[in-house]
Amino acid sequence: MRRTSWQSTDLPVDILAQEDDRGLVIHIPSSISVMNAEAILSTVLSEWRLAERPKRVVLNLNEATHIDSSGMGILIELVHRAAADDVPLLLCGLQPLPRHILERTGLIGWFAICTNVEQALDQRTPAV
Repeated sequence: MRRTSWQSTDLPVDILAQEDDRGLVIHIPSSISVMNAEAILSTVLSEWRLAERPKRVVLNLNEATHIDSSGMGILIELVHRAAADDVPLLLCGLQPLPRHILERTGLIGWFAICTNVEQALDQRTPAV
């Protein structure tokens, strides 16, 4: 288990990453907004590189009660990264407001959505 911290003058980001033979799980500890989106993206990509070739990448969003357009932008960037690396990207713990935004924008279909981390890690054939 790795804990990565990124400090800015605006908001600190303290992300927990766990890796095992089933994949890389990244716990996002807050909502994702213009204030911290770049820090979160940078940290997630750094953890992804450290993992080298994970079987899957799971973003645990159970603490992200809000995701603004900057947050949606980083999720889309991560989808493209996953496709380029041929690694499934799964979202879990999706809160009602972020889910609603993904549905309204039509982006919900871009993601494999799971209820929790264990379901995401146990999924037999994750979507890429």
